[in-house]
Amino acid sequence: CYLTDDDAASYDDINDGRAGIYEQRDDRFIVFFNVFNSRNSTYPGRIIYPPVFEAQGSVTEQFDDLDLSLSADKIFEEVKRRPVVVFDGVTLVSGGDVWNAFYADVLDGIPAYVPIANYYTLDKDRVSEELYEAEKDNYPQIFLSVLHFDGVEFELIGQDDVGGSLRSSGSFKYLKKFEGDLPSGAVYKRYTEYVLVDDDTLTHEEIMKSFYSSNIRDNVRSRTVYSDYHD
Repeated sequence: CYLTDDDAASYDDINDGRAGIYEQRDDRFIVFFNVFNSRNSTYPGRIIYPPVFEAQGSVTEQFDDLDLSLSADKIFEEVKRRPVVVFDGVTLVSGGDVWNAFYADVLDGIPAYVPIANYYTLDKDRVSEELYEAEKDNYPQIFLSVLHFDGVEFELIGQDDVGGSLRSSGSFKYLKKFEGDLPSGAVYKRYTEYVLVDDDTLTHEEIMKSFYSSNIRDNVRSRTVYSDYHD
């Protein structure tokens, strides 16, 4: 969330410097935001993936025959039976061997692709009552995408939001792996993440700062494609 004088400014306008923002922090303001914004959804609890990725052709073979009329819950159960990397929120639930095979090819410079499914529910105990009532009909949701490596660069193709058009992340130069312990008192003890970046020197802390900071100067181009938080 940004404070700006330009009411018509888009997120891209702000990130590209075409719209001014207020950079001074003030402890009187506490801003909350929901990363997975589904407020405009007209198909609650449904898969939000188009039948075919024209740009990738046959690399979507694990998704092409899915029945898109099924609920997100049923799609979730189906993809877990396939060679797909599947996440329930920030926890890997199946397809770890599929990911490992993909990453081994990446390390060897061999062109490869991997199908990914991200499933989300709205936990009543972890959000405000007001937010839960406003958003409950829009969940669960499932996002399907394909991460493609051409031997040199990476590209993630999928939908970012309900009803959105098919989008490409654009090309990234590196796929960086981060893992470590989480702070005492956290829900999980350890994390493993893989993040697409253009700067191989970026640390996990810098990427997280970019994600949460309200200062545009902290912004770095990245895309997390794998998040597994576990004990």
